[in-house]
Amino acid sequence: MSEGALHVTTDTLDATLAGAAGPVLLDFWAPWCGPCKAIAPMIDDLARELAGQATICKVNVEAEPAIAERFGVQALQSLVFLKGGQRVDTLVGRVPKAVLVDRLRSLRD
Repeated sequence: MSEGALHVTTDTLDATLAGAAGPVLLDFWAPWCGPCKAIAPMIDDLARELAGQATICKVNVEAEPAIAERFGVQALQSLVFLKGGQRVDTLVGRVPKAVLVDRLRSLRD
């Protein structure tokens, strides 16, 4: 069973996206962000539940500012949805798990 969301870096992001099965969710977070900490267990649960159907990744914006810049992230908690490596949607703030599941399932090929 998967351990949860993948932690991606500038060095691993492109390879992760290239090897992704289905849509990708990038969870942009920071250690000081309260809402980010609150949603973290749910993001890991989502990664386990949708293993093989979607790829769920976490991006620490303090450690990886280039990734945040690449995807235009200006606020936290930001959740960026990708399909075919291209951003198709962004949600900001705490979002119910059911909304994330529905969004990811709607993006599957």
